[in-house]
Amino acid sequence: MSKKFNASSIVILLSGLLSCAAGVLFQVLGGRFGQMNYDYYNPVIAYGLMAVVAVAVVLMLCKLHGLASLAVTAVPGLAFCAFFIGFGKRAAYWHVADVFMQIDEQAFDPNYLIFCGLMIAAFIVGEVAIYLRKPEA
Repeated sequence: MSKKFNASSIVILLSGLLSCAAGVLFQVLGGRFGQMNYDYYNPVIAYGLMAVVAVAVVLMLCKLHGLASLAVTAVPGLAFCAFFIGFGKRAAYWHVADVFMQIDEQAFDPNYLIFCGLMIAAFIVGEVAIYLRKPEA
């Protein structure tokens, strides 16, 4: 592989695609999860997750791989935090509490688990991209 496109680039793109998949799922579902159909939607989270792959590609084309790694790590991490503390219409940690306490929900919504899993996977893969960067001589 060339010096411009290496393993780090592939990992950055993979993390961006995982973020984009999470954003698309969140947008398609309208941020609604569970039997009670609670609304957790926030357009900043949805569009931020979808846009991070384009931002990463532009940064890599500008030869700013470090910033691309930062973007694909920070966006899903911040989106996950914002999703849980309630920057949407409802705080998503209530879904977890409802399931564990069996208040309104008896089990986790599979789409909820997939969405959270995609954001966590994107964050972890983004961290791998940061650590794959080799210091320049």
